[in-house]
Amino acid sequence: MKRCMGWLAAALMVFGLVGCSGVGIGDGNAKGEVGEVRYEYVAVLANYSRKMTIRPDGHVRVEQQTSKEAKDMIGGEGRLTDAQRADLEKVMRGWKQLKHVYPTDFGTILSISYDGHMVQATPGDKTPPQVLQAKSVLDRIATETLRGAGRLPAATQPVGRD
Repeated sequence: MKRCMGWLAAALMVFGLVGCSGVGIGDGNAKGEVGEVRYEYVAVLANYSRKMTIRPDGHVRVEQQTSKEAKDMIGGEGRLTDAQRADLEKVMRGWKQLKHVYPTDFGTILSISYDGHMVQATPGDKTPPQVLQAKSVLDRIATETLRGAGRLPAATQPVGRD
């Protein structure tokens, strides 16, 4: 158990550094642009991870791994639709008022950085509703991007294990 907790602490530190790497790229104020979004979700015990970057111009890049095997890594790129952009703008309003870190439990790590303001948490009852809503919107965008890139079958539901 100590070994797992040490790994989790190291992972949180790494994801914290990665999540901050895009500070200042976009301010989200230009017409048709949103602030840069960096999303990382890792389910440590399930060997599942998803990383996504949404640039201010609407370009989306997703990487997802569903096991330890390299063959289970998929990725795709696309652009935000108008509906996705509207959902993202709505859920990210007031993002900078959230704390940077919320209490976490062992198991999953969620990191969302919007326009340079990073929030880390474990999805659960201690997580603010806005963070969980943002996760839901981002998972839907990621799934639709992978589907549009031909990386997921049309019937696939949004993936984002809780």
